[in-house]
Amino acid sequence: MASPAVVRLRAGMQRTGALRPAQLASSGLQRHGKPIVLDGFATHDYRLQMHHFKPMLRATAFLRANARTGDLLLIVGYTDRSPSDSADVHTGLSLMRAIEVKRFLSEQLEGVSVQLVTIVGPAEKRLTPGRNEAERRRNRRVELDLWRIGG
Repeated sequence: MASPAVVRLRAGMQRTGALRPAQLASSGLQRHGKPIVLDGFATHDYRLQMHHFKPMLRATAFLRANARTGDLLLIVGYTDRSPSDSADVHTGLSLMRAIEVKRFLSEQLEGVSVQLVTIVGPAEKRLTPGRNEAERRRNRRVELDLWRIGG
């Protein structure tokens, strides 16, 4: 069963089509720690790669040590927004990346009382302009962000 904060967030997402930090804060949630960024996904691929496992295991250890009942872990997928692909391709790829990370964390965090919320990242939130492959690689990412009621 979803917490009241999650219900309010989902309602806000349905109205606006996005989730913003201001929405989280207005729901009584505060960021706990820095977001963890898993970048370097292959072009047009959602699967975790070997270089993702070390930070994923660190994230799992952090969550096991710090997660409390009522916490939300936002799992946000992003793409590099290459112009040759449609918006639907980017949306689907962003979502599949986030789902892949959520699946891994769900297995690793069995028994930890944190709600995992998967969302698609907005295309305009790129880390870099994407002028070359190195920049596009950084934009192909998933961010993990822990939020809790009352900080």
